[in-house]
Amino acid sequence: MVSKHTVATSLIFDRQLLRQRRSRLNSTVIKKNRLYQYLQTQLNTRLKLIKRDFSRILILGDVDISDYFKKATIWQFSLTGKTSRVLLDDEFLPFANAQFDLVISFMEMHHFNDIPGFLQQIKQCLIPDGLFLGVFLGQDTLWQLRHATQVIEEEIYEGISPRVAPMVKLSDAAALMQRAGFALPVIDTDHIEMTYNNATIFIHELKSMGLSNVMIERSNRIAERRFLQRLIEYYEHHYQREDEIIASFTAVYLSGWATDTTQPKALPRGSATIRLSEFL
Repeated sequence: MVSKHTVATSLIFDRQLLRQRRSRLNSTVIKKNRLYQYLQTQLNTRLKLIKRDFSRILILGDVDISDYFKKATIWQFSLTGKTSRVLLDDEFLPFANAQFDLVISFMEMHHFNDIPGFLQQIKQCLIPDGLFLGVFLGQDTLWQLRHATQVIEEEIYEGISPRVAPMVKLSDAAALMQRAGFALPVIDTDHIEMTYNNATIFIHELKSMGLSNVMIERSNRIAERRFLQRLIEYYEHHYQREDEIIASFTAVYLSGWATDTTQPKALPRGSATIRLSEFL
C-alpha cells in the first residue's frame, strides 16, 4: 500500500475542506445533474463493451452500476457520505493487495493531490487482470469561468488569485497510466458544452456538484457583492449563445488492466514478416 508520506510536497487541494463541503451535498441532486447523468451513461457504455463478469467491485464516487453486476459484492465510497458502504479518504485506500477485480473512480480524481500514488494503490488492490476505470475532469474544464474571474479580479482588486483548479492534460493522463504499470491502457477525452439560463444558475449548480474552490492557495477574501455582480455581467456578455450562457467541461476517461501473464503482448521489435508499405 502507498503511504500518505508519498504525497507530493506541493499540495494543491485542501482535502479536509473538500470533505466538509461534500458531506453537506445532496447525493440525489448530484446524480440528477445533467453532467453527471451524461458521464454515468458514458461509463455504462464502456462497461457494456467489457464481456466479463466482475464479482468484487470497489466504487469511488456517486455512480450506480448495480444493474449491471447484480451478483457482485460492491464496496462504495463517496465524499457526500450518503451512499458510502465504507468510510475513507479515497486518495488513500486501506485495502490489501489483490482485493478487487474491478475498481471505478467516478468524478473524484480532479481533486487529488497525488494522482500517481493513487494509481499505484489501485493497481496494487486489483487482482491480476483486474480492471480500473476512471472518469474525471481534465484540461480546459471551465476555461470561460477561469478567464472571467481573472479579468474581474484584476479589474476590482488589481491582482488575481487561484479560483479554478488546474486540470490534467490528456498526454499527462496517458503518461500516468504507463508510469503506474497498467497493461493495455486506454485514455480518451470528451469535450462537453453545457448551457444554462444564466450565470447565476450556472455558479449555483457548480456548488451543488461539489466543484467550488478548495485549493490551498485560494484567496481568503470573501467574495464581495460587486465582484459577483461584475463576474455575472462579464460572463453573460462574453459567453452567451442566443438566450443561454455556455460552460465547457472536458471529461477524461481512463481504463487499464492489472498485469497478468495471460494478457496479449506486443511482438518483439523487428519480428514483422511484411512491410507496412506493402500492407497499405
